[in-house]
Amino acid sequence: MEKIIENAKAAFDKDGVFVAEKLLSNEQVSKLREGFLASREYCAKLQKKYELDAQQTDTVHHVLFMHEIFQEVLDNPDYMAIVETFFGGSKFVLNSIGGQNNRGDANYASNIHRDVRFYTQDRLMLNTILIIDDFTDTNGPTEFLLGSDKVKDKPSEESFSEKAVSLTCPAGSIIFFDSRIWHRAGKRKIIGDDRIIFTPIFARSFIKPGFDYSKALQAYGLEKVSDNIKQLCSYYSDIPASHDEWYNLKERRCYLAGQDD
Repeated sequence: MEKIIENAKAAFDKDGVFVAEKLLSNEQVSKLREGFLASREYCAKLQKKYELDAQQTDTVHHVLFMHEIFQEVLDNPDYMAIVETFFGGSKFVLNSIGGQNNRGDANYASNIHRDVRFYTQDRLMLNTILIIDDFTDTNGPTEFLLGSDKVKDKPSEESFSEKAVSLTCPAGSIIFFDSRIWHRAGKRKIIGDDRIIFTPIFARSFIKPGFDYSKALQAYGLEKVSDNIKQLCSYYSDIPASHDEWYNLKERRCYLAGQDD
């Protein structure tokens, strides 16, 4: 693992992208597939209710407590060690965790984009992709413009197409990339077969997450999860919801010292 961390650090510094092949076991990949099917059923009902099903087919959001496998994967020490390497040892939290089964030709992610709204000089967010089905030359693996975490302006279609690389890798791999990297979903050559991914995104603890994971955690049960999951759910960098929480520091100090280190 020491060599992997060394390689990850060098890759983040040079390209902003790192691939850890087969970091997840076959059993975890199988459970993640189950987790996708379970969470898709739940999310699809709400997407239909709010008339979003046409845009969000086979897409799931904020799945952390929909299946235990998502917590198990985030508790993988090798996975977390690589995330920690990206942030240079600073505290981080989960910004979002969703998934998608891309069986079609194109979707909203097919456009060149980056997953931060504002460009910064500092590393504040890290995207990861959990590969459930092999990324191959035929099923549209994600395309990355390596080193573009250092570039503020969006590249032209011509420039991106000329310089971007497609990252193929086997199921069980995890792709890590700086959220400032310009990227897009690749174009499929074969339509219809499964290509499931999950996309946990991490950020420094002072960045507002995309979902109230702390509240969801407390409803789920603090006693059921590890300290790592509590950290990732922003439980230790939460904001008080009442004056009782603001003043009662003995029982729970919401935003702990050290979260900004």
